[in-house]
Parts: sequence; C-alpha cells; structure tokens
Amino acid sequence: MGMIQSYLEKNPVPGWEKEIKLGERAVEIINKMRPKPKFFVMCGDLCHAFPGMNVNLSKPVVVVSVMCLQADNMEIMDYANV
Repeated sequence: MGMIQSYLEKNPVPGWEKEIKLGERAVEIINKMRPKPKFFVMCGDLCHAFPGMNVNLSKPVVVVSVMCLQADNMEIMDYANV
C-alpha cells in the first residue's frame, strides 16, 4: 500500500488512495463476471517493511479485508498467518 506514490510518483508522504481505487475497481469487475468465479486472489505488499522492522499491519489488513468483502459471495482466506 502506498507504493504507487512512493516509487512511481516519488511522493515522500505516500497515501493508499490509488491502490484502494484499483482494488475496488477489481472487485467491481469480479462482481460483474458471468459465470461468477469460485475464487479470486488479491496479492500485494501491505507495507514497506523488511524483516526485523516493527510494523503495525492492522490498518492495511482492515482496508484490504473490507475491499475484498465487497465481492459477491466471497470470503477472505488469510494464509499469511498460517
């Protein structure tokens, strides 16, 4: 989250707005698909972190979860914590 503004636009204080809009657009497209997909995968980097860094992932996880829950008849499977 925030990588578009960080790396492409060189914004020193990046926001997540563009990634959120792209994710919402993906969910809109998925909801219009016929036949409905049985699943979809949304991948990405939730934070700018490296091993050993102390990072609070609660906000980005909630943002992505809410976005994915807007998909019709889908549930979230989080394999990052398995």
